[in-house]
Amino acid sequence: MKRKMVGKWFSFLSALIILLGIAMPQVKAEVMNRETYKMDWSYSNSKHREIKTEIIKTASGSIAYCLTPDLRSPNGDDLPEMGKTSDAIYRVLLNGYPQKSPSELGVATVEEAHYATQLAVWIAANELTVEDLVAKNERVHNLMKRLVEASKQETGSQDVFLKVNPVDPQTATQKGDYLETGFYAVQTNAVSGSYTILPENAPKGIRIVNENGEEKSILSINEKFKILIPKDTSSGNFKMKVKSTLTNLQAIAFKGSEKVQNTTVLLQRNSEKISTDLVVNWESVGSLKIMKLGEKKELLKGAVFEVSNENFKQNVTTNDKGIAELGNLPIGIYSVKEIQAPAGYVLDGSTKKIEVKTGETAVLELKNENIKGELEITKVDIADGNTKLPNAEFTIYNEQGKEVVKGKTNEQGIAKFKLPYGKYTYKETIAPNGYVINEETFSFEIKEDGEIIKHIVQDKKVEGKLEITKVDIANGNTKLPNAEFTIYNEQGKEVVKGKTDEKGVAKFKLPYGKYTYKETIAPNGYVINEETFAFEIKEDGEIIKHIVKNKKEEKASLPSKPNKPTPSGEVKPSADVKPVQQPNIHNEMRLPATGGVGNEFTALFVLGIGFIIAGAYVLRMKNRKEM
Repeated sequence: MKRKMVGKWFSFLSALIILLGIAMPQVKAEVMNRETYKMDWSYSNSKHREIKTEIIKTASGSIAYCLTPDLRSPNGDDLPEMGKTSDAIYRVLLNGYPQKSPSELGVATVEEAHYATQLAVWIAANELTVEDLVAKNERVHNLMKRLVEASKQETGSQDVFLKVNPVDPQTATQKGDYLETGFYAVQTNAVSGSYTILPENAPKGIRIVNENGEEKSILSINEKFKILIPKDTSSGNFKMKVKSTLTNLQAIAFKGSEKVQNTTVLLQRNSEKISTDLVVNWESVGSLKIMKLGEKKELLKGAVFEVSNENFKQNVTTNDKGIAELGNLPIGIYSVKEIQAPAGYVLDGSTKKIEVKTGETAVLELKNENIKGELEITKVDIADGNTKLPNAEFTIYNEQGKEVVKGKTNEQGIAKFKLPYGKYTYKETIAPNGYVINEETFSFEIKEDGEIIKHIVQDKKVEGKLEITKVDIANGNTKLPNAEFTIYNEQGKEVVKGKTDEKGVAKFKLPYGKYTYKETIAPNGYVINEETFAFEIKEDGEIIKHIVKNKKEEKASLPSKPNKPTPSGEVKPSADVKPVQQPNIHNEMRLPATGGVGNEFTALFVLGIGFIIAGAYVLRMKNRKEM
């Protein structure tokens, strides 16, 4: 019965041990052995003896150092790991043997290097003091003191750390097809290790590259890296962490026993470290250049454009070179619309689309048409607005007074001029035939496209005067009233009649043209002047003066008995032919005298004489026959 109970308890304890072994973490242990060597290089005043030690090695060959000098060294003992020793001991081991060779440490042998390192470990563990030791080997003693000084330095810790520089947010800038950060460097006291990048909410297409431009997902701790973002990625930012697996040297302590000393070994240990958040931001920006051109590709100043998209709106104005620019524009599609045209040009109300790309300047070239209008001048008679006047010439001048164009009115009295935007003047430079030129200067302005400006310009007809003075042929001072004169135009049509006044003067106001006139009623007691006179009104205000002479009427008397005529050859009727001369403007014109026997009276007189001679001749011939 007792055996059964013992068996059950043994089974239970075995199972419990197995479970505890599974549930609890394993404790590392090292089997250590010693190697002795002879030394008498340091004497302890407090212990009154030489300080002895041995070389302790682990099964893997690592050098271990004693932490408790008064106990024996392990020799085949399996010592469990009990954590890390102090950083002071760690710094001694890191700077002593076997991390550095005897020659590097300034001693002659491995034993000297080991002995000095062991002394420094005991001093760092507060088991000995430098002052208590009497040097018997100066090389060993000097090395020991240097290692003790190294143990006191604050730099150098066996606790592994990870730091990534720069820690401040980095801005990626455009280089080629990517936006690039600067290089990040990993700082650690690990002797080896690797790391990966853990981005959070990063845009698609990012790349992680080392200094050689190689894209990598895992980097060694001595490699730098940078982030590449596709340049067509909209502006933004993201976070990332650096996750590392680091291998570091640590001064690991191993627990001895009541008789076996504790030891320490500088061993490699792995650990994971994750950095703080690193921030990458970027602005994917470009530029926009708008060029405004006229019809002849001239650059236009003063055009105002609205540039906009869902997140942006701004107005820009073209400069003296006809260019409007916007820099640092977030990439994307923009709408460009002209909201104010340059002076003198037609507004283009259409909307243009253009894409702004990272690091590039998008160029938009837009053309404007000139504002064009029309001036329509109608030329009319001032007295009768319905009378349209052709062939009036007008000259247009720009604001600087320079001639722009000439033109004449057509048969409807209209002159049309197509003109670009601007301020102008015009004046009549040639008047219509028979009209006085209008000296006025007219102003107008073309401000809107398609605008038609209509002006009516009136002209006054050229008017002159004909002044006829009727006088007695025998006495020019005798002025004859009531002589009627009729004026005819160039086509022979009667224009006007008029009689001389008490002073013998008849005055006629006549428009421009060629005329004739004749006396149609003679003054009382005078023979009518049958001559036709011609004259012309050519200039406004011109006064043409004519003097027309008349002869008094005379009665013819026949003899009771005509004398026998004496043949004297052919008798021709005579008449005075009066040439008509065009008088000078504003000067009196005297016509040749037209008095005496008029043409009609002379003919009757000659005819009567003929009849008398013929009668006398017939009578004479009859008397001869009777004889």
